Amino acid sequence: MTFGILKHIKLKFKYTILFVVVVLLNNSCKKVPQYPLVPEIEFLNIELREKSIVSIFDTIVFKINFKDGDGNLGLTTDQTEAPFNDYNFVYDNFSNRKKFGDPSTPFYNKYDYEIIGNDTFLVERNPYFYNFNILYFIENSNGNFVFQDYRDLCINQNICQPFSGRFAPISEKDEPLEGVIEYFFQSSQFPKARIKFQINIYDRALNISNTVETTILDLR
Repeated sequence: MTFGILKHIKLKFKYTILFVVVVLLNNSCKKVPQYPLVPEIEFLNIELREKSIVSIFDTIVFKINFKDGDGNLGLTTDQTEAPFNDYNFVYDNFSNRKKFGDPSTPFYNKYDYEIIGNDTFLVERNPYFYNFNILYFIENSNGNFVFQDYRDLCINQNICQPFSGRFAPISEKDEPLEGVIEYFFQSSQFPKARIKFQINIYDRALNISNTVETTILDLR
């Protein structure tokens, strides 16, 4: 399985592993930061970067600050066992996996089904597969921002490239961390309109952070 939806992740740390070690060794002079075990995030910036030599696409870039008390942030691409699996099968009353065409199953679409071998199985997407979660809102004609459900976009508009993604593990140690996550993806999947986003992150203990909202990005 590939994770092509994750265009680029760049992590910048205020407390690197080495810095934490130095703090622990010199705690009589400088106190080790104490953060909650549930991650906390703060919105810093959102911008549109036009295509260049580095990227042939216009790119939306999120920047958030994070704090975490035990440093258990990040998932590798091969962490696909529960609870970080992509999806769960749906079963009927006889414990059989439901397939396309079974009674009470929806019409075929790329969101609700997975093709495995020669079978097309009905599935439920697992919210813990991604650890950087993005909700998308678009301004309507009344000036209100309306939530755009990814499942609806996938089914009705064939926009099946998720907004959410994964960032890699940050530290191998149980340590307090603070840093900045920059998250990149193409702007071409969004209409020429005023849009904004809500963001939260998960740690490996499935603690969900607070949710932050971005400022408005004008793609017109």
